[in-house]
Amino acid sequence: MERLHDREDLDPWLRHLILAQGHYDLAWNARNSEQNPNWVSEAREARFQHHLQMARRHAIGAWHVRPQLPEAPAELIQITMSIGGKSGENPRFWFDQTVKADFIYQEASFRLTANGCSLPATKICHSRLRCSVQRLANSIPV
Repeated sequence: MERLHDREDLDPWLRHLILAQGHYDLAWNARNSEQNPNWVSEAREARFQHHLQMARRHAIGAWHVRPQLPEAPAELIQITMSIGGKSGENPRFWFDQTVKADFIYQEASFRLTANGCSLPATKICHSRLRCSVQRLANSIPV
């Protein structure tokens, strides 16, 4: 991953998104312990927090480069669920940004319901929106 930080030949959106996903995975790898899954050392917690901060930084970077794409705000749903928002934003804010970018992006609903967190009103709303879009798409003559 270190080599990606300095790659100027890569599309900035793609570089930020890959780094965000990589840091998110590294955060959870640092937090999870095979020896004792119910205890996290201070060092592991520090690595967890560091990688989540880096994941957020890169996901927001990707979102700033291409806010019309849904992948970065979808990543930010789970990042924000893990460490909270930096400027008061919550997972619902990032869900709304994801849906704004792509009305039927299924990852948005999945991210909100991952890890035992469920926001039923959001799922119902998103399902209704998807159904409306499908009905509209089916009513347009080809």
